[in-house]
Amino acid sequence: MQVSRITILFVIGILFCCSITAIEAAEQNTTDLYNQGLVFFEEKNFEEASKLFDEAIAIDPEYTDAWFKKGSTAFLLQNFDDAVSAYTKVTELDPERLDAYRNIVFVYNQQKMLDEALAAADVLLVAFPEDDQAWYDKGRIYMEKEDYENAISAFEESISLEPENDAAYYYEGLIYGGILEEYDNSRDALEKAYNINPDNYAVNYEIGLLYLDHDGLYQDAINSFDTVLNIEPNYIPGWYQKGRASLALANEEDAIVAFSKVIELDPDNVSELLDDAWYYTGTAHYGLGNNEDAINAYTTAISVNPEYAAAYVDMSGILNSEEQYEDAITATDAAIAINPEVAAAFLNRGIAYMALEQLDRAAQDFATVTAIDPTNAKAWFYLGNIRADSENYASAILAYEEALKLEPDNIDAKYFMAVSLIELEKYPVVVPILQMVVKDPGYAENGTVWGQYGLSMASIEAYSDAIMAFTKATELEPENVLNWIDLGTTYNAQKEYGKALETFNKALDLGDKSAEVYYNLGSTSHNLGSYEEAVGFYDQAIELEPALRAYNSKGLTLMELERYDDAIDAFEMAIGFNADDDVVWYNKGTALFKAGRLEEAKNAFLEVLRINPDDIPAKEAIDQIDALSAQLTSSENLTDEVDEKLIEAPLAESTPASE
Repeated sequence: MQVSRITILFVIGILFCCSITAIEAAEQNTTDLYNQGLVFFEEKNFEEASKLFDEAIAIDPEYTDAWFKKGSTAFLLQNFDDAVSAYTKVTELDPERLDAYRNIVFVYNQQKMLDEALAAADVLLVAFPEDDQAWYDKGRIYMEKEDYENAISAFEESISLEPENDAAYYYEGLIYGGILEEYDNSRDALEKAYNINPDNYAVNYEIGLLYLDHDGLYQDAINSFDTVLNIEPNYIPGWYQKGRASLALANEEDAIVAFSKVIELDPDNVSELLDDAWYYTGTAHYGLGNNEDAINAYTTAISVNPEYAAAYVDMSGILNSEEQYEDAITATDAAIAINPEVAAAFLNRGIAYMALEQLDRAAQDFATVTAIDPTNAKAWFYLGNIRADSENYASAILAYEEALKLEPDNIDAKYFMAVSLIELEKYPVVVPILQMVVKDPGYAENGTVWGQYGLSMASIEAYSDAIMAFTKATELEPENVLNWIDLGTTYNAQKEYGKALETFNKALDLGDKSAEVYYNLGSTSHNLGSYEEAVGFYDQAIELEPALRAYNSKGLTLMELERYDDAIDAFEMAIGFNADDDVVWYNKGTALFKAGRLEEAKNAFLEVLRINPDDIPAKEAIDQIDALSAQLTSSENLTDEVDEKLIEAPLAESTPASE
């Protein structure tokens, strides 16, 4: 049967219409699947969304939007490889889909697959060479790789394409300030970011940190942190840094308010700043003199972070100040157990041991401090004090010298070094040091220091300056008899015997009935020619404190009175204290000679030579005695002449020492 042409055309028409209808239905079906997937996506039902996107792609393998959403869904389901594959498919289907290229970079970056992320960014830049976001992303990736030079170059490329890119400036500022320590460059970058977007709290925060930690502009720092908190009132680091800046300005109350806000906003320590907030709260309370509150705050910091060595250390400092030395030692022991390299812990423990008079332990701790931190001037100073207390003056001086290298204006170290030098009788070195010390306001009104200055001046025979110093000492401490005694001794050295006698009598009037005072009264009376009074004073000194010098000086005064036998008795008593004192033997020899007891005199001078074989006056005295003895032996007619020579022989020209 023949089919008409019209019939054939009719059938073809029907088939064509059916084909169009099928295509439209398929398209409608993929769109419905895609839209339903979007609904599930918005509802965060990513698994169902993924299935629908897959069904849509199965119908239309070139459905780019479905591929794109499939990538996003895979990422959220942490199927990262599938996400990259989906986004890559998008770029193959539509090379102009910039968002797909960016998302590939993003996925790799989120997985810390930094090399892959960089490679993806480079692919993006081949397709879109002027995409500022891609350069920015490269900068962030380089930061993660700690390749800071390339990071800055990438950010600069981003800025050249988009001058208003405040984020690129921001991260440049972070690199310059936080990594490279190029603070001027950091400030410049952050200020540019601020000028673009003054409401960026992160930029304001970093500017505040620059002010706080590197410029010392604490009020400017507070202003920056206030801006941060106006934008983000609950930004915990902003409150924390405001507290630090307030502390730096000694605004302890403001600091406590700021740190309290950290404590209020972050009781679970999500920010990891809670222990520091409590620690600095303790520091603020200590600055206000609230020691108990400070200790409570430090204790809380330790409860948050049991390894907080600094809290233990600062607590120990407060306990030392309150003389709770055993508790201070317990706190420092805890700090040292946490970190045996914390010099401050050993320092505070050394101070506690020193207060408890456990000087060996204290010295060991201070030595440990200097080993850990040779620049710790306090440790050197305290070490010097302990060595001086142990009469190890040379070693003490070395420690004080180290302290003064670190703190040249440490007047306490200068003073205590001078005291050790006095003990070693290094008076020429002491004098210029004490000249500085007595000018210091902390020592200028200290009578003891003026007395030490006078002693040093007297020791180098600068008697006028010594008298000035001792006079100042007596004005500042009129009840200190030692200053009066030293002043009188110096007057004696200047042969101002009347003034000397007056000052020693002043000491006597102050109630000092000591052997020292009576001895000096005796020596001054001797120098004034009041020999009987001098003998009386020496007897009083001897009654209180029998001593070689008192007997020796009494003997010399008795010789002035020509009471030679009494003088010999006095010298014999002096020898009883020290049989090897050549001066006393010489004086005894002189008294025996003047008494005409030549053989005994010669024996006394021989004792001098036993002790000091090079004593020329003793040798000359023996030669003179031998000559006189020979004359006596050869002619009895010379007796009267010899007696006269014996009486006049000037063998001893000594006068009493007035020490």
